[in-house]
Amino acid sequence: YMVTTYSKNISVVSGESFEADYALSQIATPVDAKITKDNKFLIVTACDSTMLNIISIADDRVIKQLDLTSQGGDIVMDYDNNKAYISTPSASTIYVLDTNTMTLTQRIRVNGRCERLSLNGKYLMYVDRLSDNVWSVELGNNYTLRNLGTFPNISKVLFNEGKVYLASRTKSRIAVLDYNERKLITEFATVEKPVDMMIYRDILYVLG
Repeated sequence: YMVTTYSKNISVVSGESFEADYALSQIATPVDAKITKDNKFLIVTACDSTMLNIISIADDRVIKQLDLTSQGGDIVMDYDNNKAYISTPSASTIYVLDTNTMTLTQRIRVNGRCERLSLNGKYLMYVDRLSDNVWSVELGNNYTLRNLGTFPNISKVLFNEGKVYLASRTKSRIAVLDYNERKLITEFATVEKPVDMMIYRDILYVLG
């Protein structure tokens, strides 16, 4: 299931195909979409909409809508704990969705306009687009907020083994911070205009 900011359709692609099998039409342009651990449901946020749509993958029907009261943004999945975290940037809020019951169980107030949401273990990271501050929400510490510093034009934030990786799209560089000390460890050049990162088996992969 693929979404873009240029279409109201969600493209459905099977297997290793290079073309979509069909398009799942939406009322509003999707912002983000994620599949649940059991591969039964698709969770979708959309532009100019406060609704969080829950779509059944079996028949592509919207089976439930949850009102976030503000437009939803990024969705990150916690498959180990059957949760999803959904940002509402204009409301400075991150919602917690129980993916077993499809109910909103908590509302986390944060600082600034929360974008570029990422989840790494017990640390929820985001960038405040109003100030360029990078923040951490410590999920195992009563949702304590921690300011990691100001870093302009960050496209992706990752946390791994006490280090924070920040990708700058405009500089095509990655900065590495010590989380506890909040100090720069190193900085290096990467692919042009990085937009995403992941760490797998101790290797950092960067998409540009």
